[in-house]
Amino acid sequence: MTQLYFENYDGEMFFDIENLESSQDKYTFDLKAEYNGKVVGFTLAVPIIVRRSLFKTVKFVQPGAKLEFSSLGKESDDFISALDELYKPPFVSSKEFTDEVETLDFSVLNREMYDLDADKIYLKLYNGEDQSDYEEDEKINIELNFTFNLSSKRASLIEIRDGYSADLVAVLMK
Repeated sequence: MTQLYFENYDGEMFFDIENLESSQDKYTFDLKAEYNGKVVGFTLAVPIIVRRSLFKTVKFVQPGAKLEFSSLGKESDDFISALDELYKPPFVSSKEFTDEVETLDFSVLNREMYDLDADKIYLKLYNGEDQSDYEEDEKINIELNFTFNLSSKRASLIEIRDGYSADLVAVLMK
């Protein structure tokens, strides 16, 4: 199984994709890695749209939708603990993954036509919710890159801005 990160954490986490399931409107799969001798991970649902172009069916990540994060039980609780250790959020973590399905906004960063089933997909994760009524310390600030390749069964979660990763713990914890 893939290690969550190599030797020293440099802002990128690596995952294996397991249990891929597809339906008309989404792909669902588990993201798992090994961290400190434990398997950590969660389930992710990626919304898709299917289009026909001449004689070919093409699948895309659905723009304007949200990614859905859900728990795998103990493995997800251990993932929250790992995030807590790596991101060191400025709040006390419950160290437990939420029982609810949580969502995050995203945008597709692929610049050219892609094949969802074969190519590496690049997404930017963020919180697109209107937070104008919140105090500064109550706002959820997330800005991460997420890549996945269904054919190689690999994914990664990448920090891109200081101070915009730790709130992932707040979104995903119980």
